[in-house]
Amino acid sequence: MKNKILALIAIATVAFTSCSKDENTSKPITEADILAENKIDAAIEDISALVENQYLTQEAAAKRQVAPASFLPPCAVVTVNRTLTSYTRTVDFGTAGCDIGNGTIMRGKIIMHFSADFDTLTSVISYTFDDFYHNNNHIVGNKTMTRTRENANGNPEKRFEVDMHITFANGSEYDREGIRVNEFTAGYDTWTLSDNVHVITGHSTTTFPDGSVDSSVITTPIRRDFSCRYTAEGVIEFHRNSDVAILDYGNGNCDNIADLTINGTTRQIRLFF
Repeated sequence: MKNKILALIAIATVAFTSCSKDENTSKPITEADILAENKIDAAIEDISALVENQYLTQEAAAKRQVAPASFLPPCAVVTVNRTLTSYTRTVDFGTAGCDIGNGTIMRGKIIMHFSADFDTLTSVISYTFDDFYHNNNHIVGNKTMTRTRENANGNPEKRFEVDMHITFANGSEYDREGIRVNEFTAGYDTWTLSDNVHVITGHSTTTFPDGSVDSSVITTPIRRDFSCRYTAEGVIEFHRNSDVAILDYGNGNCDNIADLTINGTTRQIRLFF
């Protein structure tokens, strides 16, 4: 009898622990969660655009061509090291940080590695971070960008794999993994920035500080027009257990307003800018 009682207690303890764990990792998805996702997305987009711009700048220098307009403010310091077959290009924003022109402050370093052969159809750019912050959010990890000069639509395209750990200024920690494909649909044949238009697709998973995990997919391609500082078009759908959230950036109006629908209830929200 004693053994049976002990066995029942053990089973009850395991069941309680399991339920507690499920509750801790299955909290309902909230507006605050979607705003956190949006902050992470903004960091990824800013960084990938900057890295591509630096790659194109190095390509222009190697070919003695006119360089594209730079994303970098004067306070950012660029160091270039070359071997016979590769480049290492480091952008140092310093410890005080630099405003990159859209209200975003970057500090620390981004270190990029890529081949010295700029005539290939596809180029691989890997980059890492050294004490790097995007708007006071600390980012570590690595990313690989595969850049194709011409996709099936005749446009440049970059595909990047994300594996990042992000600590927000309030100490909350997030992990992001995923893939994004960015098609350069307009402005790629000029060296100005304001006429650039990118169309973005992809999917990802985000792990939150409490252990909750969201999976997301871009269901309507995101359109990023560089004449506007905001994401003004596109839809992302998020799933967490039975919860569904849909973030709709709109139909092209240049503002920081989006529609957020959580489990069928819709309201307008203001994004982080």
